[in-house]
Amino acid sequence: MTAFDPVLRASPPTTPDHRISRFADWVYQSSHGRGYGSGSRSIAKEERMALGTFSHRQIDLFFHLAWTQNRLTSRSQKDWEILHTEADSQRLEPYCSSRLRVAGTSMRGFPDVVLRHRASGAVLIIERKTTYIEDARIPESGWPNVEAQLWAYSWLDEWAAAPDALLVGQLWRRHQGGLVLCHTHPSWTRSDPGHHLRCLAWFRRYGGECSNAKT
Repeated sequence: MTAFDPVLRASPPTTPDHRISRFADWVYQSSHGRGYGSGSRSIAKEERMALGTFSHRQIDLFFHLAWTQNRLTSRSQKDWEILHTEADSQRLEPYCSSRLRVAGTSMRGFPDVVLRHRASGAVLIIERKTTYIEDARIPESGWPNVEAQLWAYSWLDEWAAAPDALLVGQLWRRHQGGLVLCHTHPSWTRSDPGHHLRCLAWFRRYGGECSNAKT
């Protein structure tokens, strides 16, 4: 099986939605149980309330995680400028992407958090997801829906011109009626051609059109 087999088998939606979260939901439904173990999906409203809003304090905790210390070259929060969090966003309208369109309408959405590296200008985008799967069974390559959602977020106009983007799915496990932070988080870089081609294939199958995004 190749990375594109589930895409070819997916049924395009009759009326694709321009919301990035809806695109990710379609990828989840299309890839579930098809060799990828799609065990991660968006956090339900009641679970998000239990986790609380992704705030400045939670960003500070993120930089103290063992995963972050092992994966980031700039591991101090002081190296990063906060562009967006759930807690301090006052936007009434979602962010839009002029590069990603469905039926002529820009894709739009709200990431959980976006940071910009002060020295390089690269951005770090984090999206929280929940899963039932234990750390040892979380695929290193992550799940298509998480990858596709973060890919779409990385092309929102406010940071599309950044030299690169590190995309992180922060995973929380449903456990005994509560949520526990996983030690493993799938991640991708926007500049990786394989990552881009996989997500672009899903997006085109969805009915989307992509321009000026390394096509």
